[in-house]
Amino acid sequence: MNIKFLLQIISHIVVRIIVIPFLILRYKFKLRYKIKLKHYKNGFYTSNHQSLVDPPLIGIFSPKTLFFVAKKELFKNIIIGFFLKIAGALPINRAVFDKKTLFKIIGLIKDNYSVLMFPEGTRSRGNRFLNAKPGIGYLVKEANFPSIIPVKIWNSKNALDNILKLKRPEIILTYGRPFCINKYYNWGKKGSEKYRNISRYILERIKKV
Repeated sequence: MNIKFLLQIISHIVVRIIVIPFLILRYKFKLRYKIKLKHYKNGFYTSNHQSLVDPPLIGIFSPKTLFFVAKKELFKNIIIGFFLKIAGALPINRAVFDKKTLFKIIGLIKDNYSVLMFPEGTRSRGNRFLNAKPGIGYLVKEANFPSIIPVKIWNSKNALDNILKLKRPEIILTYGRPFCINKYYNWGKKGSEKYRNISRYILERIKKV
């Protein structure tokens, strides 16, 4: 275990101790785990995406310590960038094919760590699903089809909309059963078609959680 990951685990524990009591007082959570916590594996934790608070919420209640990606513009702010790095965020340039970050993600998965990814690629800003983008399909294939843990978060858009109100909005967070993609199935002839079809399948599994 490298120092960076050890520091992330420590910060993850500290954040849980500090933040979870506040979250429980501020929001009504329905946490659901489809299997026992000890049976969850490392791999890609894949979720729908509604709000800026999705990565920290999913990370705090996750059975495993998660790395996640964040657009590189957020790291320009010294304070935000500092906390993102502590939380295990990897800066990604969404304007181009960011090989450096993508290879880091693949390396983490192959080293048996966990990474949070959003197949939709952007926020839906509500209780609905957008179309899947091919990114996660590419990563799954290049990482040699690791375990995938589907996660569904619902009503997280309300977390920011009601932050200054006395009302405690309900947020539903469900961690599904791990599964693996069948690498021998014909997902498509071309690379982009193959990756998009894998991403679509993963998103459908998230919907059913």
